[in-house]
Amino acid sequence: VQTCALPIYDDDAVRKSTGVLLDSLGADVVAVTDGKSGIAAFRDQGPFDLVITDLGMAGMDGVAVVRAIRELNPQQKIAVVSGWSEREVRSRFADGELPDIVLHKPGMGEQLQDLIRGSVVS
Repeated sequence: VQTCALPIYDDDAVRKSTGVLLDSLGADVVAVTDGKSGIAAFRDQGPFDLVITDLGMAGMDGVAVVRAIRELNPQQKIAVVSGWSEREVRSRFADGELPDIVLHKPGMGEQLQDLIRGSVVS
Protein backbone atom coordinates (compact mmCIF):
# COMPACT_ATOMS: atom_id res chain seq x y z
CA VAL A 1 0.00 0.00 0.00
CA GLN A 2 1.43 3.36 -1.04
CA THR A 3 1.50 6.05 1.65
CA CYS A 4 0.90 9.64 0.62
CA ALA A 5 2.36 12.28 2.95
CA LEU A 6 2.13 16.08 3.16
CA PRO A 7 5.05 17.60 5.10
CA ILE A 8 4.63 21.32 5.90
CA TYR A 9 7.82 23.14 6.99
CA ASP A 10 9.08 26.66 6.53
CA ASP A 11 12.65 25.47 7.19
CA ASP A 12 14.14 24.39 3.83
CA ALA A 13 16.62 21.90 5.28
CA VAL A 14 14.04 20.15 7.47
CA ARG A 15 11.46 20.07 4.67
CA LYS A 16 13.97 18.61 2.20
CA SER A 17 15.38 16.02 4.61
CA THR A 18 11.89 14.95 5.68
CA GLY A 19 10.86 14.63 2.04
CA VAL A 20 13.94 12.51 1.26
CA LEU A 21 13.28 10.27 4.26
CA LEU A 22 9.61 9.81 3.38
CA ASP A 23 10.52 9.11 -0.24
CA SER A 24 13.10 6.53 0.85
CA LEU A 25 10.35 4.80 2.83
CA GLY A 26 8.26 4.55 -0.34
CA ALA A 27 5.85 7.39 0.37
CA ASP A 28 4.49 9.74 -2.26
CA VAL A 29 5.46 13.19 -0.96
CA VAL A 30 3.93 16.61 -1.56
CA ALA A 31 6.14 18.99 0.48
CA VAL A 32 5.19 22.65 0.98
CA THR A 33 6.82 25.70 2.55
CA ASP A 34 4.11 27.20 4.76
CA GLY A 35 0.75 26.66 6.37
CA LYS A 36 -1.36 28.33 3.70
CA SER A 37 0.31 26.25 0.97
CA GLY A 38 -0.26 23.17 3.11
CA ILE A 39 -3.99 23.81 3.39
CA ALA A 40 -4.20 24.44 -0.37
CA ALA A 41 -2.28 21.22 -1.12
CA PHE A 42 -4.49 19.30 1.30
CA ARG A 43 -7.62 20.53 -0.48
CA ASP A 44 -6.30 20.24 -4.03
CA GLN A 45 -3.96 17.22 -3.99
CA GLY A 46 -5.36 14.94 -1.29
CA PRO A 47 -6.24 12.57 0.10
CA PHE A 48 -3.16 12.10 2.29
CA ASP A 49 -2.44 9.28 4.71
CA LEU A 50 -0.44 11.62 6.89
CA VAL A 51 0.00 15.38 7.28
CA ILE A 52 3.18 16.44 9.10
CA THR A 53 3.48 20.06 10.18
CA ASP A 54 6.06 21.99 12.10
CA LEU A 55 4.49 23.66 15.12
CA GLY A 56 6.57 26.85 15.06
CA MET A 57 6.25 28.49 11.66
CA ALA A 58 6.01 32.14 10.67
CA GLY A 59 2.61 33.27 9.48
CA MET A 60 0.23 30.34 9.85
CA ASP A 61 1.67 28.17 12.64
CA GLY A 62 1.12 24.46 13.18
CA VAL A 63 -1.82 25.02 15.53
CA ALA A 64 -3.68 26.95 12.81
CA VAL A 65 -2.76 24.29 10.23
CA VAL A 66 -4.13 21.49 12.41
CA ARG A 67 -7.31 23.48 13.09
CA ALA A 68 -7.89 24.17 9.37
CA ILE A 69 -7.25 20.56 8.35
CA ARG A 70 -9.53 19.24 11.11
CA GLU A 71 -12.29 21.50 9.72
CA LEU A 72 -11.79 19.99 6.25
CA ASN A 73 -11.42 16.39 7.46
CA PRO A 74 -11.87 15.62 11.18
CA GLN A 75 -10.42 12.10 10.72
CA GLN A 76 -7.17 13.18 9.02
CA LYS A 77 -4.07 11.69 10.68
CA ILE A 78 -1.82 14.62 11.65
CA ALA A 79 1.66 14.68 13.17
CA VAL A 80 3.09 17.85 14.69
CA VAL A 81 6.85 18.35 14.90
CA SER A 82 8.31 20.38 17.74
CA GLY A 83 11.35 20.80 19.93
CA TRP A 84 9.05 21.56 22.88
CA SER A 85 7.86 18.99 25.39
CA GLU A 86 4.75 16.96 24.66
CA ARG A 87 2.95 18.76 27.48
CA GLU A 88 3.86 22.18 26.07
CA VAL A 89 2.76 21.13 22.57
CA ARG A 90 -0.57 19.74 23.76
CA SER A 91 -1.26 22.87 25.86
CA ARG A 92 -1.38 24.92 22.64
CA PHE A 93 -4.37 23.00 21.27
CA ALA A 94 -8.03 23.12 22.27
CA ASP A 95 -9.90 19.92 23.04
CA GLY A 96 -10.78 18.13 19.82
CA GLU A 97 -7.96 19.82 17.91
CA LEU A 98 -5.06 17.77 19.19
CA PRO A 99 -2.74 16.23 16.62
CA ASP A 100 -2.63 12.42 16.52
CA ILE A 101 1.13 12.27 16.96
CA VAL A 102 3.82 14.58 18.35
CA LEU A 103 7.23 14.05 16.77
CA HIS A 104 10.16 15.50 18.69
CA LYS A 105 13.27 17.25 17.40
CA PRO A 106 15.90 15.88 17.41
CA GLY A 107 15.32 12.22 16.64
CA MET A 108 12.23 12.84 14.60
CA GLY A 109 13.57 10.76 11.70
CA GLU A 110 13.43 7.50 13.64
CA GLN A 111 9.94 8.32 14.95
CA LEU A 112 8.81 9.10 11.41
CA GLN A 113 10.21 5.81 10.10
CA ASP A 114 8.31 3.88 12.76
CA LEU A 115 5.17 5.80 11.96
CA ILE A 116 5.33 5.22 8.21
CA ARG A 117 6.28 1.56 8.56
CA GLY A 118 3.65 0.96 11.20
CA SER A 119 0.41 2.67 11.94
CA VAL A 120 -0.02 4.87 8.86
CA VAL A 121 0.18 2.11 6.29
CA SER A 122 -1.58 -0.58 8.32
